[in-house]
Amino acid sequence: MLTLINILIIFFLVLIIYQLFLANKIIEGLTSDENDPLILSKENTANINVLTSRVDKLDNVNKEITDLSNNLATLQTQVDDLSVSVKDMANQMPGVKPVDEEDNTTEQQ
Repeated sequence: MLTLINILIIFFLVLIIYQLFLANKIIEGLTSDENDPLILSKENTANINVLTSRVDKLDNVNKEITDLSNNLATLQTQVDDLSVSVKDMANQMPGVKPVDEEDNTTEQQ
């Protein structure tokens, strides 16, 4: 059991020393050239322009959707009028019982 504890202690000491050795060589983050405020502001301006153009395209799509919605409402009104017209014509035909709206069947008299 003592050997296992010694092996674990040596293992963790090697890990700690390895981390201390790497801590001096690893540089995290960006370099100073990339943190230049002028470069960052130009990138932000370009990103804002791209997003603005995409939102403008969405405005056009919104107008198209509104037009399609109006066309659909008009089409629904026309279909309703057509179905009423067909029903009236069926009721006026001689020898045919009027259409029952619940089961949509016609019967001969």
